[in-house]
Amino acid sequence: MKKKAFFIILLLIPFRGYSLNNPSIKWLVYEAEGFRVLYQEGARRTAEEIAKLLEEKIFSGVKEETGFSGESRITIIVADESDIPNGFAVEEYDLVFIYSTNLYIPIRGRHLWTGNVTAHELTHIFARRMKSIFGKSIPFLTLGGAAIYEDRVHNRGFEAFVFIPFPDKVEPSWFTEGLAQLVSEKLGFDSWDTTRDMLLRTAVCEDKILSYDEMVSFKEKKGLSPEMVYNQGYSFLRFIANRHEGILKELIKKRSSFITSFEREYEKITGERLTDVYYEWKSEIKKLYSEKMKEIGDEITGKKVKGDSFFISYSGIHEDKAFYVMGKDSFFMNKLILEKGNRRKKIDSFISSPPSFSPDGKEIAYTKYKITYLDSIVSELKVYNLKSGKKRTGVERAFLPVYSPDSSFIAYVRNMDGTHNIYFLKDGKEKKITDFQNAEQIAGMDFLNENEIVLSLYSNGKQDLWILDINSKNLRRITDTPEEERDVRRCGDGKIVFSADYNGIFNIYLGDMKDGKIYRLTNLKGGGFYPYPSSDCSRVFYTSYTKDGYNIYEVNTEQMKEAGSFTVIEGNYGEGRVIEEFMGKSKRYRFISNPLHLYPTILYYLEGLGFGLGFDYSDKLLRHIIGAGTLVNMDGDLILSAGYVNRTFYPTFIIRG
Repeated sequence: MKKKAFFIILLLIPFRGYSLNNPSIKWLVYEAEGFRVLYQEGARRTAEEIAKLLEEKIFSGVKEETGFSGESRITIIVADESDIPNGFAVEEYDLVFIYSTNLYIPIRGRHLWTGNVTAHELTHIFARRMKSIFGKSIPFLTLGGAAIYEDRVHNRGFEAFVFIPFPDKVEPSWFTEGLAQLVSEKLGFDSWDTTRDMLLRTAVCEDKILSYDEMVSFKEKKGLSPEMVYNQGYSFLRFIANRHEGILKELIKKRSSFITSFEREYEKITGERLTDVYYEWKSEIKKLYSEKMKEIGDEITGKKVKGDSFFISYSGIHEDKAFYVMGKDSFFMNKLILEKGNRRKKIDSFISSPPSFSPDGKEIAYTKYKITYLDSIVSELKVYNLKSGKKRTGVERAFLPVYSPDSSFIAYVRNMDGTHNIYFLKDGKEKKITDFQNAEQIAGMDFLNENEIVLSLYSNGKQDLWILDINSKNLRRITDTPEEERDVRRCGDGKIVFSADYNGIFNIYLGDMKDGKIYRLTNLKGGGFYPYPSSDCSRVFYTSYTKDGYNIYEVNTEQMKEAGSFTVIEGNYGEGRVIEEFMGKSKRYRFISNPLHLYPTILYYLEGLGFGLGFDYSDKLLRHIIGAGTLVNMDGDLILSAGYVNRTFYPTFIIRG
């Protein structure tokens, strides 16, 4: 029984802290009014940007949009130990955890990561805090059961525990996530972008939109269904907000009272049934996208070459060989497959960015996710020899590998502190080529020739195509549009292919650097990404999003339509960020406590009920955790337990009793 009571407490830790054990990582804290930023020394640029955005706009803006007026001291933890983009809020701990790696995949468009994720997660905390019954001190009720039965040889037991949130924390998932996205949009950090529109447009036109009941929860959803809860919740809540001025604050306030039905509270406020409003929204977007399909006209896709998996994210072609990266339920759970004729061979799995054939056809360079001994997930460069079948390992924190024109070395992007830079790897030695310092992001690159690299660069709120002179390090812009150009590749002599959303839909384009013209290769109703041309630029493989998921198509470059021209802007790139002032205001992290938490417990054990209370007390990095519990059964027996966890070094040290 003692173990059971103690394990209840340990299960309530909000995030795994193995990577926080590393004594070589220095943690600093920046204090400001209403919040603090606790960050790894290696994430100081990201932390500085988050702190400035909070002070200038986000902290007061989120409070205003949610109607929160109470006292709160929020801790934003910023880490740069993982190449998986993520951020999450833990209301009970007044805590937001943010990784500096930016989120940019073909289901989310380009936004300022630091502003978007901070506003999004802070909205979760402030909205949930509004008139919460028990506040953050009693997050939920613990129900458990345990029993022992006899067989012919041994006594055997089983147990189960359920953590039930109080009714003030129950609400539909579409509202929770839709609200956070909408507040971030109101503050200028999010928007209804092209990729979001692609997902909803395709679902509506193919009659695969989630029902209202399916939007209520993430439970038992696979593939793109969880993302559609975000997507439809955002669109649906925008529809509601435009329908009723001031409705969001009313819903936040009401949903935090002791209620069991969000839908009933909505009807009390507006006089409308929420399901009826859902059908009105559905009818409106059907009409909207029906008109959009008429504007697109005849679809030009080329021919489908691979479609036996829902997530075929990347492809490549070289003479009689091709590779595909395919997954079943997500972009991350995938495998790299090499095909030649009817032969197929799995090379690796957990691929993190588009691979590349070497121009001589002897190798494939790719990056894959791996878990470090401290439980962090990083992207590692690998090289596969097609003749020997052997692999060699390059460097960590690497993405987007491409070969030099003579196949003698590899260029790749390294991700550090939310900023991308280009490196060369030749004969096992690294060489840094760019010196970006201000959250620049590279969304595709390739060698234009032996002296130049063409890249899709996100900077200062815009994502355009640039050309980097390898020798002088000078950059010149060749597009200057409000749309996103991405996934650029060299296509023969003096040409490039790339994806762009010039007409509100991502299509595949060919750019001729000699005549300065841009030509459209596709006319899609879904979206096109990651073009990969043949060496003579006569054929282009690309990833197309349709009702069947992400599949591979091939388009012929002879059938193209002029769509614009390049705009060359000469001049070197801007300067980096100065962070000394921010660092001067930061102090070494010692100990900052989390709120004390109490956990009421009801346990059925050995045919009797037990009632108890547990508590935990910890610091923000979970380096020190103290927990204890007490349980009284129906016979009046008192059972006590306690424990201490120390994560100040590796491995974790635990005492319990």
